[in-house]
Amino acid sequence: MSEAVAKHGAKLLHGNDRRGALFPPTVVDHVDPACELVREETFGPAIPIIRVKDIAHTIKVSNGTAYGLSSGVCTDRLDYITRFVDELQSALSISGGAGLSHRDVALRRHQGFGLGLQGRRP
Repeated sequence: MSEAVAKHGAKLLHGNDRRGALFPPTVVDHVDPACELVREETFGPAIPIIRVKDIAHTIKVSNGTAYGLSSGVCTDRLDYITRFVDELQSALSISGGAGLSHRDVALRRHQGFGLGLQGRRP
């Protein structure tokens, strides 16, 4: 956490105040995907928020760590869902919006990483 804040300009939003053996949930915003917080196993309730530019950048960031065991996507864009299913290198769970049903997407187990994208329908 300290590397992300001190060296990479991330912003601590909550937590990072250890109390004995307890480490409360910690949320850090504007985290660089190259930071140790993202690239290494944290073994704690640490939540890095990574800002992404577009769907291609989202997929690159998601595939850029050895610890991306699963992903979750919330979108109503079938074109985005198709790209995620085709290009993400992890298990994938999708929550769809208006007009999407479970028949429209390939659902897999969801265990962790979440992404939310908004956009206009094509």
